[in-house]
Amino acid sequence: MLMKRLILVLCALLLSVPVSAREGWESVATASKPGEVSTWVRKVKGMQVKEFLGEVDVPHPPLQVLKALDHVEGFPDWVFRCKHAERVPGVGVYLQINGVWPASDRDAMVQSRVEVLPDRVVIHSDARPELKPEKKNYVRIPALQNSFTVIPLPAGGSRVLFQTLVDPGGALPKWLSNFVAKQGPLETLNDLKKVLGDVQTQQSYDGLSRIYTPEVLVNLQALLERPAAQ
Repeated sequence: MLMKRLILVLCALLLSVPVSAREGWESVATASKPGEVSTWVRKVKGMQVKEFLGEVDVPHPPLQVLKALDHVEGFPDWVFRCKHAERVPGVGVYLQINGVWPASDRDAMVQSRVEVLPDRVVIHSDARPELKPEKKNYVRIPALQNSFTVIPLPAGGSRVLFQTLVDPGGALPKWLSNFVAKQGPLETLNDLKKVLGDVQTQQSYDGLSRIYTPEVLVNLQALLERPAAQ
C-alpha cells in the first residue's frame, strides 16, 4: 500500500511539470490559474508553421473529454477554424478549414488511432490526402501529425494536451504562420472547455467510434475504472 501511494505521489508531481521544464519549447501563453490554457511553439526544420502545443486542466471526467474528441460532427464548435467535419465510413475523417485572408480555405483527410498508456489516453491523427479526391476551391493539407492526450488527474478531472505539426500546403505569409501556431492551441482548448461545460455526456462507453477497437476499450476501461487511492 505504501509503495502504491508513493507511485501515485510521483505521478502527481510529474503531471505538474512547470512551463520552464518543457525543454525545446518556447512559451507563448502561461496559465495564471487553474482552468486557463498554456501554450508553446517550437521550430521544426523544413516546416513553415511552427509545431504547437497546448495544455489545460478541466473539471470533467476523462470519458466525457474523450467523447467530445470523438464527436466529429461537433468539431466546428471548437476546433480552430474548422467549418465542416464528417466521418467517411471505412476511411477516416474529412475536414474543411476556414482560411485566414489572404490564405485560401484548406481541407484534409485524416485517420486516427487510440493508444492507451498506463496513465493516459492518446488519440493520434495523421493526414492521408490520397484517400479522398481534392475539391475545387480548397487547398489540400498534405501533411499533419496531430495528437490529443487525456490524463486522469489524481484529484479528479482531466488534463488535456493538444499538439500539432502541420504542412498547410501552399505558401503562407510569415505573420499568418505565426498566427496559426499561436492561436490554434489557445482557441481550440478554450472552445473545447466551453463545449465540455455545455454538454454533460453519460459515463458509458457506448457510442464511441470504431477507432476504439475491442482491445482499446478493454485497456481504456481498466485505466478509467482503476480504484482511487485510499
